[in-house]
Amino acid sequence: RDALADLVDHVPPHIARRHFDRFGPSLRLLMPTLTSSGTGFHAEASADDLSQQQLLFEATTSMLAELAARRPLLLAFDDLQWAETSTLALVRHVARRIDAPVAVIGLYRSTEVDDALADLVGALETAGRGRVVALDALDRSGQIDLVSQMLPPEQGERAEDLASAIAAEAGGNPFFFKAILQSLLESGGVERGDPATVSSTLPPTVQRAVRQRAARLGPDVAGLLRTASILGREFDLEVLSTMVGTDEATTLDLLEVALAAGLITDATTGRDRFAFPHDLLHHSLAEELTVSRRGRLHEKAADALIEVHGPDVGDRVGEVAGHLLAADDPRRDDETIRRCLEAGAHAATRHAPDEAATWFERATALLERSSQPDQTLLGRVLVDLGTQQRNAGDPTHRDTLIRAGQLAIANGDVDTLVGSALANSRGMNSHVWELDDGRIGILRAALDELGGDDSPERAELLASLANEQWDPDHQAETAALYTEAMAM
Repeated sequence: RDALADLVDHVPPHIARRHFDRFGPSLRLLMPTLTSSGTGFHAEASADDLSQQQLLFEATTSMLAELAARRPLLLAFDDLQWAETSTLALVRHVARRIDAPVAVIGLYRSTEVDDALADLVGALETAGRGRVVALDALDRSGQIDLVSQMLPPEQGERAEDLASAIAAEAGGNPFFFKAILQSLLESGGVERGDPATVSSTLPPTVQRAVRQRAARLGPDVAGLLRTASILGREFDLEVLSTMVGTDEATTLDLLEVALAAGLITDATTGRDRFAFPHDLLHHSLAEELTVSRRGRLHEKAADALIEVHGPDVGDRVGEVAGHLLAADDPRRDDETIRRCLEAGAHAATRHAPDEAATWFERATALLERSSQPDQTLLGRVLVDLGTQQRNAGDPTHRDTLIRAGQLAIANGDVDTLVGSALANSRGMNSHVWELDDGRIGILRAALDELGGDDSPERAELLASLANEQWDPDHQAETAALYTEAMAM
């Protein structure tokens, strides 16, 4: 009805009057607002609904044909997957009956086709009155072109990087892609130059569209998808079933509804694994949850991973630690710290120092927020953090390790003191133009605490101290340190 009302509003008065004279009763019955178009028609109508609908369709087709005789027409029907049956019937009638230069375009999501829409598409194709054209997602070139067109000229050189950041969130969906870019431009996110702002600047139109698509699948499916969103872009059937407390067959039945609607896909990483097609889907669904609900679901996710994979959890330790951190339950701080340390150690064995350092930083932050932190454990964690920072080329490793050494001195922890001193040495002097008194102080303290007995650790400490005291004023002591170290 909205489409026809808009049509009549733009029809020349003499054409509208002619069609009201012919089809007036049916038009007034089905669309009472149309009688205000200035035709002066006020007749009554009493035919049955089906007959009135047929007369309305005939009136629409006749009016379009007369308009098309003046100039060719293009009719566009958007979101046909949501259209009522009567709207689909009108599209079918116009497409099959009109004999005039009129093109009809119907847009719909192929993942949300019901029986009525499928019948319409099939009937038009069979009759030779229509064909289906699949619209592919924006490819890399299309993404860059779109960003380049919308960016201010002075920001043009950032088109490729920005396109990559948005694509990570929206995939190639043109609506989502353009909405996110427009939101970034309006919020100043492009000027700030931070790709992380993409995921934190999802426009309300995008979030609404995602939530509406999920809601149309029913409360059970929508609720399950919100829970799955907590697990990240990919998730396991078994873990999700454990979280919601249902058997896998029941969970799979609901997931298959979402799969058919295109809200999730089969993951390529293994059987019984699913994925959201792009990040904004699970981000939008997760944002629909309250902070308290998200925290509880993250806690359930951690517990489900432990239940499914065992206490050791293996490669999934990072996921467990991440969920416990997101749950932010102070009652489980000790467990969260332990899992962060396990995740850091696991990353270190995979030669991923940046990732390892991140986990050790999180463990450090949790220890420091305690009212009575375990100072000995904190010192040891700082050694692990500083070591990974050094391996990643982060210059802050020096201060981290000196702090670890100072804590070890205060705690009387010789092993941590020696570890911090050795980790802070690169096998050469640290500075070219001046001595590093901080490093030298920790090295001397470690030698004092270790004692005079020969050991590999003492030999390394002596050599490291000799390297740090490179200046002419310490030549004699440096030579003696090297000699003692080599003798061990």
